[in-house]
Amino acid sequence: MDLKKQVTQGAIWVFLDQFGVQLVSFLVSLVLARLLMPADFGTIALFNVVINVSSVLINGGLSSSLVRTQAVDNRDLSTVFWFNIVMTLLLYLVIFIASPGLLDFIRCLFCLRSFACIVSY
Repeated sequence: MDLKKQVTQGAIWVFLDQFGVQLVSFLVSLVLARLLMPADFGTIALFNVVINVSSVLINGGLSSSLVRTQAVDNRDLSTVFWFNIVMTLLLYLVIFIASPGLLDFIRCLFCLRSFACIVSY
């Protein structure tokens, strides 16, 4: 298989992967928006932001660097695995400890929104 054909097929698969993820995410959001009350949907949206930021921090590019590395040994695989496990646990602890403060912050935002609605009348 020549290089041009491999690059073209790789690009198509990456596009389909990214497009598929975005499409499924959009459809799930539509269903949730239809089923949930606006406040509950907003809570889910805020939760998704925390999950997405955590996912970016956990991956850190190490997994994709394994794909690009020519010679991967067990030490590289073990390092990436344990880094991901430790980062997951640390982020879980941070979110768990910070959740009461985040809840108060979110309630404050809803109070401010209610106050802005009252003042606008």
